[in-house]
Amino acid sequence: VPILAAVFFLSFNRNFRKVWQELLSLCYIIGGTGIIFMLLKNPENIYYYGGIFLIFNAGYFFIKLRFLAATISGIVLLLIYNIGMIAFHTLYHIHFDYAIIANAFYISANIISAIALYNIELLERKDYYQRNQLVAKQNEIYSANQNLELKIKTRTKQISEHNSKLIE
Repeated sequence: VPILAAVFFLSFNRNFRKVWQELLSLCYIIGGTGIIFMLLKNPENIYYYGGIFLIFNAGYFFIKLRFLAATISGIVLLLIYNIGMIAFHTLYHIHFDYAIIANAFYISANIISAIALYNIELLERKDYYQRNQLVAKQNEIYSANQNLELKIKTRTKQISEHNSKLIE
């Protein structure tokens, strides 16, 4: 909680934009480690399995970590889960059949989420590029319109002068 509170208060600092991915990755790993600890301590509780699954999804989609940060954090959480499972299997009476099944779901959740996040980032980059192209084209059209208006004013002035001479 102190680290999460510190990150929250740092988020009001103007320099937070420079390090927000790293800090939120750290918070993501800490939060996930808490769920993993509860899962290892009470492996019979099915809600903790869903909790860690939600943690994986949160890192990829809700927290909006970038692809690399989310993928590394997800892999770190998987490693923490497996290391904890191996280290504390006798202390907390962890059944390896639960762990193997859970690992299959968690690994697949990470892979699916990583692919989805990659595609989301790719679409956002394409959208950003297209918006920049649209703005450039709009500026080009505006400039062309300004040039046409200038030409029209010049031609109108020339025609008015010519008409004035014809009338004289």
